[in-house]
Amino acid sequence: MPGCKTSKAGAITGNRATRKRRGNGENGYMIRIPLRIGYALRILQYMDKQDRRAVNAADLSEIVDVSYLYMMKVLGTLRNANIIESLQGRYGGYRLARDASEMTVFDIVIAVEGEVVLYKRHSGSDDEIVIKEYFDQIEALMISEMQKTTLRDLFNGLAAGKEKPVAI
Repeated sequence: MPGCKTSKAGAITGNRATRKRRGNGENGYMIRIPLRIGYALRILQYMDKQDRRAVNAADLSEIVDVSYLYMMKVLGTLRNANIIESLQGRYGGYRLARDASEMTVFDIVIAVEGEVVLYKRHSGSDDEIVIKEYFDQIEALMISEMQKTTLRDLFNGLAAGKEKPVAI
């Protein structure tokens, strides 16, 4: 595609509103969720498995496969939002501030990103209003689903009303 480049991961990047990623998704198209949200959810998922034991940042950095400095930024954001707590001392580290059943995916997205916006108006044109209204409807559906889904639901594979897969 003219004006586009292909990243190492196979994503086509550029000025296009719709980006295609080879071999990803049912129809090959995707909307990008910021990496920070994915990292935050993976961090919280790992912490949830630790049964209230504190985990140090260096271990988390290796487990989530992100640089230590970036990990510290994400942990600081989650701590400031009271999603996790930090413990000092010899057995210190980080752990969930509340049970995963008491926090929603929306709580994490807002803590990490501050807002959910699919489309921002670029001009003062009245013609653009219909486009903005369309994306506002989709955004409202996304927010509703994230508000209904607790971290426990997500971590147990129960998100979006799906039943947990039965082991055969």
